[in-house]
Amino acid sequence: MALISSWINGLTPEMSRVAEKELKETPEKRKEALKEIKRIIKGVTGFFPLKDDEFLLRFLRAKKFDVNEAFDTLKTYYKFKFEYSGILTDFLPSDFRNVFEMDKIFISPKRTPNGEGIFIVFAGSIDFRRCTFEDFLRAVLIAAEIGLEMEGTQVCGCRIVIDLRGMSLVKLRNYIKPTLGLAAAKYLQHILPCRVKGIHLIYEEFYFDAAFQTLKYLMKPFLRRKMRKRIYFQSDDLQSLHQQIPPRALPYSLGGCLGQKHFQDFRTIMLQNDAFMKRLNRYTFNGEHSKETLRDIEHDPKVTTKTLIDVLTS
Repeated sequence: MALISSWINGLTPEMSRVAEKELKETPEKRKEALKEIKRIIKGVTGFFPLKDDEFLLRFLRAKKFDVNEAFDTLKTYYKFKFEYSGILTDFLPSDFRNVFEMDKIFISPKRTPNGEGIFIVFAGSIDFRRCTFEDFLRAVLIAAEIGLEMEGTQVCGCRIVIDLRGMSLVKLRNYIKPTLGLAAAKYLQHILPCRVKGIHLIYEEFYFDAAFQTLKYLMKPFLRRKMRKRIYFQSDDLQSLHQQIPPRALPYSLGGCLGQKHFQDFRTIMLQNDAFMKRLNRYTFNGEHSKETLRDIEHDPKVTTKTLIDVLTS
């Protein structure tokens, strides 16, 4: 069976059925929910988030169209952006060309048979002499933003693969900074408007115990039980990974079929989306916009995240 492209426009008939069955999404409910969440936003003084339908749908779908929960997540998303602006957020893909060229961040061009997106981070083998940990994490968040614009991921969710092979004690020190570790856990649990179906850890036994105990200490208290149950410790036995993610959707290093061309395609998608990220970054929790900026982004119906996103499709 052919796997669906990660970058497909819109929803396939199968994805639409998932949306209706799992999210209770119908055209009527979608229209009503969008109207209601915009009404709630309008009633909050000083809150001017992006109100493109396709952007707000991220949050509604993540919360199965519970409008109040979707609004709370939207507000938390903007509080995070405000708190970490210039630290982790409000950057452009072109700011981290060198990070993307290291091929340590990757969104597979193919989905799982269930339609889930596949986000892979090669955390163990990154060379921190070539980039800082902060820049690496910033690039990860940018990739997540761009990947989440795909409706298939909003509806079907995603799987995250973290490859820890190659981890050393020197590298480990970058990952155990308490502030950034907490921020990453907070983003995954409370801010990311996506249903995470699984987090798959691939690791080498020698370093794993130390890494896991540290990450467990920092992150586990902040993850709900439901999320903790979706963390899979798969050692370096890739066969267990392949039971949930087919090799056709994985790179060679994970026992798959994807090679350098697919990494190049991914880099191209990231680096051609500065305009998309620039639009997202214009909005902050406190609505601090110039009159000129507000006129540009609020009163031109032709400019939306949907029209700005630029990806390879098939």
